[in-house]
Amino acid sequence: MSGFSSLRVRLVGTVLLAITPAWVLMYYNYLPWPGFALGLLALAAAWYGGERFVFRKVRSLQRATLRLAAGDLSSRTGLGGDSGELGQLARTFDEMAASLEKRAKEREQNEKDLLHRAMQQTVVGALAQFAMASTDLSALFNQAVMLVAQTLEVEFSHILEFAPDLEELTLIGGTGWKPDSVGREKISAGPGTQAAFALEAGVPVVMENLAIETRFQPAPLLTEHEVVSGMMVAISGHGRAFGLLGAHTGKPRKFTEQEVHFLLSVGTLLAMAIQRHRTETEMQTLAAFTQLNPNAAMELTENGEITYFNDAALRLALSAGQGHPRAMLPVDITEIAATCLATRQSRLRLETRIGGHTLSWSFHPVNESNVVHAYAEDITVR
Repeated sequence: MSGFSSLRVRLVGTVLLAITPAWVLMYYNYLPWPGFALGLLALAAAWYGGERFVFRKVRSLQRATLRLAAGDLSSRTGLGGDSGELGQLARTFDEMAASLEKRAKEREQNEKDLLHRAMQQTVVGALAQFAMASTDLSALFNQAVMLVAQTLEVEFSHILEFAPDLEELTLIGGTGWKPDSVGREKISAGPGTQAAFALEAGVPVVMENLAIETRFQPAPLLTEHEVVSGMMVAISGHGRAFGLLGAHTGKPRKFTEQEVHFLLSVGTLLAMAIQRHRTETEMQTLAAFTQLNPNAAMELTENGEITYFNDAALRLALSAGQGHPRAMLPVDITEIAATCLATRQSRLRLETRIGGHTLSWSFHPVNESNVVHAYAEDITVR
């Protein structure tokens, strides 16, 4: 556009053709030369007018178009305030570029959100597999706080465990805190504290600016580490509160709904793992208690079939001259088991005799498992 463009040539040529007849007449009729000078001024005016009002704007449009074609969606003509047809064309171009830039940013944000969501789902799935494969809760807690901090891109994450009286919590897992804080740091859970509020809320608690928080008294652990924003969820299940899971940062930040749901998912997963660990521990304790019980103990189906018996039951059967505890059961055991489950009532002090021994039986239905627990006591001497 810096040379003699075709538009410039056409513009000047048009003016030149218009004044050529006047020059010819002036030459043959010996007219004064001021008219010739006036024609030259007209050509100069056409040249300047084309440069000032047409070519400058066309060059701006061309540069903006080239930048847009190269991928610069922030490209603008800078002619939005001009009037006329070229100004209108420039405004249309700027609106188109702004629309393209907005759509590109939205697409980029959507792609980023999808990537974060996929990453969060992967983390939750990996933690779930780890929880199923391992019974080490401490290792699970360490994995959880590390992955939460990395996934949410925060400096601090923690797992706090409630004391039995729910008045205090202990930092049992975390990342980003001062050395020796894990396992030693204590946090009050009394009325008005952040921990009590998070436990009572029943939903994730999000804090955008801890310094101006009015819903609760911020935990000293957070203020000492200059935490600005964060969120906490309760780790609880079956009416029992274990503790709190949190993610915090020292920078102002607004957590998205997707990030809140991620933290809630991890908290729910930890609650399930803790509940499973507690249930397995209770079952192991119950099994050990049953196995070491001095009296015969058995588990029966609704048809009276034995699914479990302890060592005491086997010893009693052998002492009565029987090779298996099923031989000691009352003859109407099928009816007894079915009746206990149907009525949800226990059958107590049922006496039978076998091999010179007098046995006192008690049957207790466990309707949740559809089984009957049977206990036998040798009362021959009595």
